Amino acid sequence: MKLDNKDNTFTVKTKITPWVKIPDIYIGKIDYSINGAIVESQTSPPFGIELNAGQVPEGSIIQLTVYNRNGTKVISKSFAMSSQVSVVLDGKPQVYEQPPVIRDGNTLTPLRAIFEAMGATVSWDERTQTATGRKGNTTVSLKIGDRQALKNGQPIQLEAAAQLINGHTMAPARFIGEAFGGELKWDGTTRTVTIKSANGKTAFNSAASEQGQLQEQQKPDSQEESGWLSKLALTAGLIIQSAISFIVHFVSSIL
Repeated sequence: MKLDNKDNTFTVKTKITPWVKIPDIYIGKIDYSINGAIVESQTSPPFGIELNAGQVPEGSIIQLTVYNRNGTKVISKSFAMSSQVSVVLDGKPQVYEQPPVIRDGNTLTPLRAIFEAMGATVSWDERTQTATGRKGNTTVSLKIGDRQALKNGQPIQLEAAAQLINGHTMAPARFIGEAFGGELKWDGTTRTVTIKSANGKTAFNSAASEQGQLQEQQKPDSQEESGWLSKLALTAGLIIQSAISFIVHFVSSIL
């Protein structure tokens, strides 16, 4: 990640490699601080630090302080830095016009974008400020500002009230991920919401399936093909054996 004075935002994890205008041999130490707390100190190259999203909440300040071999501070610079919550749906990283946010300790994710990615249809009632999602025999709805949603007419208590952010309905991630029978996991280290929809595949299952298909494709289609391959291998072996005999005979005649 290249730090600048504007937007330093990342998801999951990032690596920062400082560029200092003095040769590495004259650098005694580099301190990396986030919001005033030193997270790592380095005394020898290669210099650089990897950060997980969980270490850099919104509105953070990262500071790099460089000391020379004598222990004297030669430069210190600070940058604004933030991480965003990421969403993985059925093994695929998602990109949304309105990224997920954390409000009062609750992760809010875009309702329409995720519902539609899971195959649901979504409608919006401007008058009542209510979003409704439908998939199969399941209908869920929630109203902006309410901490209660409805699923097939039955009330569901929400961790936080739904909000309108930049014109997008944002609701608790767990409610959205589980509304149509899916499973949700939260990784605080990388600030990642992982959703497995009711009929979706995880990344692991997809990879295993593809590997199985590849192995099947590599198998002989029939005993006939297997026999043909065996004959080809036998013919190649005879040709190689004849070539070796010829070379030995030729060398013997020279000697």
